Amino acid sequence: MDYTLQFRDVWLNRDFFIEGLYFTVYLTVVSMSVAVVIGTLAAVARNSANRFVRTIASTYVEVVRNTPLLIQLWLVYFGLSQIGIELNALTSGLLVLSLNTGAYTAEILRAGFESVDKEIIDGAAALGLTPWLTFRSIILPLGFRAVLPSLSNMTLQCLLASALVSVLGVNELTNQALRVASKTFRSLESFAVIGVLYISLTFLIAGMFKLLEKRMAKGALH
Repeated sequence: MDYTLQFRDVWLNRDFFIEGLYFTVYLTVVSMSVAVVIGTLAAVARNSANRFVRTIASTYVEVVRNTPLLIQLWLVYFGLSQIGIELNALTSGLLVLSLNTGAYTAEILRAGFESVDKEIIDGAAALGLTPWLTFRSIILPLGFRAVLPSLSNMTLQCLLASALVSVLGVNELTNQALRVASKTFRSLESFAVIGVLYISLTFLIAGMFKLLEKRMAKGALH
């Protein structure tokens, strides 16, 4: 069967992809930003001396990491409405992506915080720094610096996972490609376009993190 690639019809519907690109970037940036906050809190809680706090944090991390993201999306979007909590598709997508990514980020950050040399922490205590000040001024920045490559990979995973939000009808790249494909009957071309866009975004994000790593490493030398 002969098939000729034709991107003309896809190009005429480029506004769909522009809108999809916007929502994909929006989902990734907001979800990852919230996930870092959630992950930091969960990482600290998992090392808490309080058993109850430690159990809550561990339960959250294990439940999220051991259930499919798609099920989490359906549970929040369709399940919560059954008990009277109505969330729109975008809010549901942001909430689930943030919680899902936050659980994985918690383990990454916990490893980073635990990698900080105990002698540095003991030295801070000897200087009279409180546990909170030690964490904020020493453990937090050093821990983040240690796991920056892993956070880069986590951001890329969050970007790619955002495609699943298409099942809720959010107009991110994957959903927009489906719409263009059904409108133009050019599925191959439509998905080839978003494939290139996803790859471009991953290279851009990876490049930004590498630049950040270099700047942080340079700052550590001064």
